Amino acid sequence: MHETCMELLRLRAIGLGISEESFTDLFIPNPCWTLRIMYNPPWEGEPPEYANLEDNKLIAIPEHTDSDFMNLLTPFHFGGLEIMQANGTWAAV
Repeated sequence: MHETCMELLRLRAIGLGISEESFTDLFIPNPCWTLRIMYNPPWEGEPPEYANLEDNKLIAIPEHTDSDFMNLLTPFHFGGLEIMQANGTWAAV
């Protein structure tokens, strides 16, 4: 897993137009990673109360902040994942 992540970081650096070893010193001496698998099955009937927002949107996982350096997400056949931009508005991912 660590080598896979390091390769992704090298590719990210190349994509940013910086040295491909730019992130090496951050993660080689003290590797730290967490693998978290989340699955949100379809609801049967009405969604739980915490999932209802005032503008008629529904959420499955409460609003939260990912404190990671990089997240890998699987593509879904439905939308809903959003990020909050610096100006405070939400944008679909």
